[in-house]
Amino acid sequence: MIGSLTLDQLRVLVAIEDTGSFSAAGRRLRRVQSAISHTVQTLEEAQGLLLFDRSSRTPRFTEAGRALAAQARQVLRQAEVFERTAQAIAAGLEPELPIAIDSFVPTPPVIRSFAGLQAQHPDLAVTLYTEGMGSAERPGPSYSVVSTRLWRFVDIARRLEFLLAGFGWGTMPRHLVQAHLDAGSLVALNIDDPGVTPPSIGLFAVHDRKRPLGIGARWLLAELQRQTWLGGGEPGPQTSGTVGACT
Repeated sequence: MIGSLTLDQLRVLVAIEDTGSFSAAGRRLRRVQSAISHTVQTLEEAQGLLLFDRSSRTPRFTEAGRALAAQARQVLRQAEVFERTAQAIAAGLEPELPIAIDSFVPTPPVIRSFAGLQAQHPDLAVTLYTEGMGSAERPGPSYSVVSTRLWRFVDIARRLEFLLAGFGWGTMPRHLVQAHLDAGSLVALNIDDPGVTPPSIGLFAVHDRKRPLGIGARWLLAELQRQTWLGGGEPGPQTSGTVGACT
């Protein structure tokens, strides 16, 4: 029976529930009461259900009618999202935005940027992947690897645990170790070796050049640049440093 169902019928059903009567629904929708009654009757015949109890002067929702009115409200909301999404895509917004964030990227500016993106484009489907070090860009370079005895970690939190336990030294994002530096459990190291990464590691956004960025991605990139100085521009807060356990 789905082929005979129309959004207009659902709008009438919701209008009756909102206003309390056929006549009030007609005034809201700018239709005569007979048109409202005809729409309801057509819907009842198509679905094989009585949606209203007409035993009294004013028709009242049956239990089935009340349940279907709630369903109609949900369908209409989704239809509105459908229309907004179609219009946004036609205007250049991508249908969905997948993004991978490296663990070196500070979390607070990312959260603020995504909150802004949600406010700007509430219907954009965003899929966020949080990746281990260097995983957001494959194959990424190895930073600060100058020893023949190596501990390699995909999980940066595990790397921090090993550093705190005294297993050598390594480069860490400043925002993850600042509290430990303040507490004295880690110390910042100045290592005179050309193979060691400088105190700051730049943050960059990468994407497939064959797939131009859509409106949502461009907005998010601009906001991330504003929040974190991503991909050049004025130098921002120190993003990483070489640290070791305090002995």
